[in-house]
Amino acid sequence: LEMFSVVYKPIYFSGYSLLICCSSVGDTATIAGEILVMNLPFIKAGYFHSRALAPIISIDSLAVKVGPIPTLTFPNEVYYYAPNKTAVLLLRAGIIAGKLKVFEQDLTEWIASSHFSSIILCTSTLDMLSSFRISNLYYPKAFTICTAAMKSKEADLCSKALIVPMSALYKTTTIEDEIDCLYKAGISPIVLSVLNAIPVPSFALCLHSLEGFDLLGGWI
Repeated sequence: LEMFSVVYKPIYFSGYSLLICCSSVGDTATIAGEILVMNLPFIKAGYFHSRALAPIISIDSLAVKVGPIPTLTFPNEVYYYAPNKTAVLLLRAGIIAGKLKVFEQDLTEWIASSHFSSIILCTSTLDMLSSFRISNLYYPKAFTICTAAMKSKEADLCSKALIVPMSALYKTTTIEDEIDCLYKAGISPIVLSVLNAIPVPSFALCLHSLEGFDLLGGWI
């Protein structure tokens, strides 16, 4: 498996902003991450390694050069774009049963060693009120969940990004309640719990999405 060895060094990401895209309902976050990587000259740095992620191999849909033999990849790719100091982690794999604490430790240690300046978790939750959209004019609205290190900047963030905090929609009072409200969000609630426990300013950008392949949600 030498072809899958990690080629990046943590120092590359010092001062970078990290976007974590987790598989969730509608595949919204994964679509968003792939659109970003495909439309800017991102460089594939390697992979986030965790002893707790399911060992899955797939065809690399983002490969720049395609030969007669498809390029294989792991579902935890790391990309970076140096001009604006942005890194993207496409986290498509699930966590192996019984290894939740291992994953939390691996993710915490990787973030700490990489010295990211800020982190955005891109995810989605099931839209319980609308099972379909009759028109693309009815695009999903975004809302945010701020971690403890970001809470003091929540009002400014929402004002500039024209989004609302989750507490305004669900009448929640703690981030633990907000995490519990994320339905069919994959491992995003676990990732958000990790982010809430570290000093790096972080927040989740979430959409109400639909079952299936929500291309519109990912594009937004």
